[in-house]
Amino acid sequence: MLRDLTGAPADAVSQERSRVAVEGWGARLLAAQGSDGRWAGALYSPKWTSTTYTLLLLHWLGLPAGNDQALTGCHRLWEGASFYDGGLNLARTIREPETCITSMLVLLAASFGYQDPRLDPTVTWLLGQQLDDGGWNCESIRHGSRHGSFHTTISALDALLVYRTADGTLPVNDALVRGQQFLLQHSLYRSHRTGRIVDAAFTRFPFPPQWHYDVFAWP
Repeated sequence: MLRDLTGAPADAVSQERSRVAVEGWGARLLAAQGSDGRWAGALYSPKWTSTTYTLLLLHWLGLPAGNDQALTGCHRLWEGASFYDGGLNLARTIREPETCITSMLVLLAASFGYQDPRLDPTVTWLLGQQLDDGGWNCESIRHGSRHGSFHTTISALDALLVYRTADGTLPVNDALVRGQQFLLQHSLYRSHRTGRIVDAAFTRFPFPPQWHYDVFAWP
């Protein structure tokens, strides 16, 4: 909020972010990490309390890159994920890459500075999943959907934006612009066919947002 809404200088933002690990929710979440580097003893499920979602919450709270506990959690995720030609999955019941989960792991690695030689190939895979309309949809793999999903698109955009901000080496600007245009063409939350709001939940602003889309979260 300091950065995006008030235009605070970088040093003020950094000072506030340094407090996340030692005060409030951030400190409580870090204290809940298990000795094996996971949260809730799991990588992805149960949702909201597992390693994936706890690290996402720490990212949204502003935990700075380089935090040892976050890096340990990222390591557990990347080592525990299944790889399919660059795409990732943590869900054991699905034997194929999952676009939203891949986006989450890219975002977390880039956000916390986790170094892994598989990161760039994974970003390449994610770029290759962008649909002709500029969006992404996890159902394009499972069921052949060719229309972008709000939920999947915002996950991919979040990941690519953080990757670019963290000085990722692959060019992602064109994909970001196309993804943003997809959302703009839908007025952020409306059907391109009828103009109606696709889901009333898009107009609510929950925190933490988890993987759910809302118009306030648009980058």
